[in-house]
Amino acid sequence: MTPTTNRPLDAAKNELAIELLAPDSHTSVLAVGTGQADDRIVVYLQSEDSPKGCGGIPTEQDGIAVETVVIGRFGRLFQAPTRADFGPGLPIRLNTSAPNVNCRAPGTLGAIVCDESKKPQYFILSCNHILAVNGRAPDNSQVVSLPPVGVAPEPIGTFPGEGFYIEIGGRPINSVDCALARLDESKSGNLAGAGKSAAPGDPMLGNRVHKFGAITGLTYGKIVDVKADVCADYSFGNFRFNDQVLIQGESEEFAWDGDSGSIVVDDASGQPVAMVFAEAGEYAVACPLKPVLAQLEGKLGNRIQGHLRLVAFNGPVKAAQ
Repeated sequence: MTPTTNRPLDAAKNELAIELLAPDSHTSVLAVGTGQADDRIVVYLQSEDSPKGCGGIPTEQDGIAVETVVIGRFGRLFQAPTRADFGPGLPIRLNTSAPNVNCRAPGTLGAIVCDESKKPQYFILSCNHILAVNGRAPDNSQVVSLPPVGVAPEPIGTFPGEGFYIEIGGRPINSVDCALARLDESKSGNLAGAGKSAAPGDPMLGNRVHKFGAITGLTYGKIVDVKADVCADYSFGNFRFNDQVLIQGESEEFAWDGDSGSIVVDDASGQPVAMVFAEAGEYAVACPLKPVLAQLEGKLGNRIQGHLRLVAFNGPVKAAQ
């Protein structure tokens, strides 16, 4: 069947798509089309919690009715975030118009870390492929939280650029997928009350662990391997990682796409031991946390004084007032 052409409808649809699918727009909008009718625009959403006809999604565009339809997911489910609290587990993404960066790809604020100096600097710890995109993210790219539909993304940090991530593929064997972004001062004011901090521990085979992810929230699992060699497929290539932590979900998948950056915490000791960066079915892959911090310290050099210390890693903290 040959599709019909409705120039006013097509023009209005294209105009709305530019607005709703922009990097700094609505995180729940998957697509904008015209459906099976020729008299309306259809906005396809991925979450049942998304408001219909409000929150910035108009009820009409250039005199043409706009309908919203929830379709669930493309690939893995990415539920539109509804949390407004700040801290580990918060959904984050880059806010940039760089052509080789998919800034709509969500990740997780894994931890807040600081250097051990008299005037500490605070950083967001997450994955390279979320914050740096292996060097493709422009210097001083804005990092934002992902809000519910209709709420503007909130700036929470800045990715400085070179020196703040460990390159993937820059050595024969990769061992970490990690990067730092500077935390905005407006978010660092109350970190003294962020909760307990702890030095990273070693991931122990057979131990029960948990994590707070942007997509799946709090999940539990068991470490089934601490010497796993894996190949991770990114937008910038396929790379091998050696001696990684493999975690099996306890009653469901431990992590989904968008949970990258989540800190894995040992249930018994309460110590952070690893950081999720890939998933495969009921299993998730995580980098041991000790090498993550050690390599970032080495990369930062004289930009910091002393060691990096985790200030918050195990759930939300109170936002600065």
